[in-house]
Amino acid sequence: MSGIALPRLLTDQHRELDRLLEAADNLCGTVGGLEAQALFCDAMERHIEAEERALFPALEKRMAPGGPLAVMRREHDAIRALMTPLRVAVEVKVCAPLLATLTVLIQQHHVKEEHVLYPLSDTLLADCAPALIETLTTESGSARERFLDVSQLPPPEPLESALRAILSLRSGERLRLRVPHEPYPLYGLISEHGFRYESKVVPSQGETVCEVLITKP
Repeated sequence: MSGIALPRLLTDQHRELDRLLEAADNLCGTVGGLEAQALFCDAMERHIEAEERALFPALEKRMAPGGPLAVMRREHDAIRALMTPLRVAVEVKVCAPLLATLTVLIQQHHVKEEHVLYPLSDTLLADCAPALIETLTTESGSARERFLDVSQLPPPEPLESALRAILSLRSGERLRLRVPHEPYPLYGLISEHGFRYESKVVPSQGETVCEVLITKP
């Protein structure tokens, strides 16, 4: 068994994801709903990517093909498929059923990982657990780039939601922000807080919107 408890690290990440999902569900259809949904989706994607890039390949070298890893990968794909529309779901009638389905799917997925896959990893990967823990902690905790689409929200919600998301960025993180038009008032606030940004016009749902990439040094 690994002395640093690889299963505990991954299970703690699950509990944080559960908290973010519950927060998104509570804010569904409100001003802060889209931002909460994006925070959950970003965190879940980081967790999934870390498992698929570090944990799963290490286990595949020591397990027979298929089995629980094949099931986990399929469920990851199903979760991703639901997160794609959730990122831009504004109305309750759209985000509520997506969140309900995700909640059930993720609960079942987490139970399988925590009761089957993670105990296996603690047994099979004891010799490389410290290196895996470092990789999983770094990749799961680094947001790299978030995406927030507020282009369909009525004013002043786009500016308010964007500002909250920008101020929540940590060093090295980026926010790809999609707004209805070029947000000139926001540019001054971005520069004032020491962020870098670049913007461009992009097509969206038959119209054009402004996409701003904001980076915190």
